[in-house]
Amino acid sequence: MTNTPMEEAGHAAPKVAALRLPVEQWEDVAATYSGLALAGAKSGTLVSVPPLRVRGRPALVVSVSWGALPERCIEGYFLTPEADYPGPTTQVWYDKGAIERGERKRGDHTGLLVSWRGQRLVCDERFKLAADLPMCRLPLSDAVQADTAMQVGGWRALAAVRRAPEGWWWFDGHPVVGYLFRDGVRYFLFYRTQMGVQEALLSRGPLAGILPIPEDEVAQAVALGVPTNRSADAMPAPQGSLF
Repeated sequence: MTNTPMEEAGHAAPKVAALRLPVEQWEDVAATYSGLALAGAKSGTLVSVPPLRVRGRPALVVSVSWGALPERCIEGYFLTPEADYPGPTTQVWYDKGAIERGERKRGDHTGLLVSWRGQRLVCDERFKLAADLPMCRLPLSDAVQADTAMQVGGWRALAAVRRAPEGWWWFDGHPVVGYLFRDGVRYFLFYRTQMGVQEALLSRGPLAGILPIPEDEVAQAVALGVPTNRSADAMPAPQGSLF
């Protein structure tokens, strides 16, 4: 592993707490992204941020990376009351002069003051939050119906995609459909949120640990519109994060 420029200059990288959340909760946290508002605020302004909590602690999201489910990542900070924070604080998102003087690291917002529910809180411990498998398994019939409804638009309507699915699989008990793109088969996992059945790209290529669902079982799910004998409830208990 190579060192970052800051590490080579003798500055230790800040500790980062690595956490995971089920994809449904991860998306709710991602929706509180505040980086754009903070970057666009006038220098010295105390910016009000969404009242987010992560693991029960006030928190702030400054970066969101989308993509396949294992690649999704949120970066942010846990927030500490100003009176309890031991270091220097700032209300400047990007302080070029402080960076050039070596007083602040580029991309590090530790010490940034924000308003959280009217309280003056400070960016303290940094965290990275990865998306994990859904909390609940979706019955195959619900996934097949959602896939059928999605045929009329979105990426399924692109010329680069073969319109009919390549097949269906279980991934740790979650229903997964595969579609053939120009670069190979891509796998999509279905799950339920308050907004209904959603899908997430699981992999752009071969995926270990998937179990094929027989065609007659898929056909039964299509015809009956109810969970089959091998619905999600009949699958083995989850083994935890597979990413």
